[in-house]
Amino acid sequence: MPWTEGSTPTLLQAAGTDAGTALYLPVSPLDPGGARGFDVQQYSLQRYYSGGPRDGSQLGTRQVQVDYGRAFRAGTSATRTLAVAEPASLDAAVAAMADDPLHVWHGYLLGPLVYPSYVTQGEFGQLPGQQVLATSPQFGLVAGVNPVGRGRVLFVNLPLTYLKGRTDGLMMHGFLRYFAHEMLGLAHLSAMPGGVGGLSYNWHLDAKAAQAPTQDLVKLNVFGDPRALFSIDMTAGPDTIVPGDKLGWNLPKNKIAQQLLVNFARTGHAVGSHGGWIHDYYGKRVTEDNALQNTGRACVNSVLRIDNYLQCLVLNRQAVDGAIKKPSRSYSAPEGNNPLWAMDWLEQQGVVGTYFAGHTGLGATRQWRDGQLRNPKVWVFPVTPQGLYATFEEFQAYGVPKADVQAWYRELVDFGMAYNTSRLVYAHPPGAAPWSDVLLDLLAYAKAQGPRFAWYTMPQLADFLSERLQVQWTQTPDAASGLTVFEARHPQSLAQMTWRLPRDRYANAPVLLQGSASIDSSDERYWTVRASGGTLLRFQA
Repeated sequence: MPWTEGSTPTLLQAAGTDAGTALYLPVSPLDPGGARGFDVQQYSLQRYYSGGPRDGSQLGTRQVQVDYGRAFRAGTSATRTLAVAEPASLDAAVAAMADDPLHVWHGYLLGPLVYPSYVTQGEFGQLPGQQVLATSPQFGLVAGVNPVGRGRVLFVNLPLTYLKGRTDGLMMHGFLRYFAHEMLGLAHLSAMPGGVGGLSYNWHLDAKAAQAPTQDLVKLNVFGDPRALFSIDMTAGPDTIVPGDKLGWNLPKNKIAQQLLVNFARTGHAVGSHGGWIHDYYGKRVTEDNALQNTGRACVNSVLRIDNYLQCLVLNRQAVDGAIKKPSRSYSAPEGNNPLWAMDWLEQQGVVGTYFAGHTGLGATRQWRDGQLRNPKVWVFPVTPQGLYATFEEFQAYGVPKADVQAWYRELVDFGMAYNTSRLVYAHPPGAAPWSDVLLDLLAYAKAQGPRFAWYTMPQLADFLSERLQVQWTQTPDAASGLTVFEARHPQSLAQMTWRLPRDRYANAPVLLQGSASIDSSDERYWTVRASGGTLLRFQA
């Protein structure tokens, strides 16, 4: 099982090997596919750019060691050093992408990603009906559709469920969607409230340096439209980089910050906690093993040493909840660092939606780690980057053209509507304020789409998805009439639950038989059946 590389090996290349060299994963009776030797949970090793330099220093190169597991080749290492945004590497990557017509699966600050696949032989795509969906420049077919008799087979040469179980579910969900929607033309229950696609925008308020830029954005009415609601998370302590630096919001004593959060919550934004009291210190140091290294109130009493990271989470949440006078239900982790114990604690506190650094580019999902579904009451919202970068600070620091970012934002709006889905993007006010024209263009473009597009806070979408899990529905064909009867039930209410039926398969508009729902024919591809309440719905098509 070799690694399948992306098209820009200048950013990801094994030590001592040439680009395109196959490295093989060992197999055993307990691991016949060899996938267990490949650790895809590389997101936990990455460090994210948060809010810009806050101490006068310049943004520099990050060196990250990425361990790809037990893959081996004689004389080589299974660990790769990735230099993110070092100018020469960036220039080479941009040039390679411009010259290469292939698209690649891309990770935030990681560039083209590496995945295991089985060795394939022969040419694919030459016979009638064969369709190549994904391929590796070095190692052949990754996914394709092959005609078999009167039907077709979707072949995907990737360990999809293994990757899903290690916080990389984009491909599994993507290929399942392609199979169900594009190949089979199945009716489906939308994952969007009312069947309306959209976006989630997550603001990270890391430090006191964000106060003036946030006020500038308020004056531009960025947060004033009740139809454009965001998730806004604050790191509330008095320090930001290290204990004692006094660069933090100091929310308990900062009347301006308190009023900002009160106004946001009053408008309808979801105000939440951004981790652990001291943004950089918590994000860079917290691990799976140091939740309670000592039992003192270290975040309060110690200036030089902070080891009680659970207490840091408690203090931050108390400060935010105290400002808005109600329990917060959303969370974002500094540096994208989400240890399992922290997620367990957040679930216990009633948090239902969190910014997440795994499952990059996927819509809202649940947390899977080491093959296990963790914290089923919490929906995680993977960050969606534009190539390598995701924040205004990164776009500015690394020379991403403003026009490209503006176009990307618009494309995300279009994507949400076209595929009836939603993605999360995030930002910091210090970077957004200088490029407020880009942000205002996004808001105006989204507003111009009217009822076809919606903004979703993390708790809003998480609540809907939890309700959606309780829907039980069936479809029963009637041989005599050639129609299909759909029946759906929910223990409380079916409100906002929406079925989409492909017009290619269902020639005539659905007919309501029982319950309360509207039939929408405005979509060119789908009939839309939108429930408006009740616990039982029946319709036929």
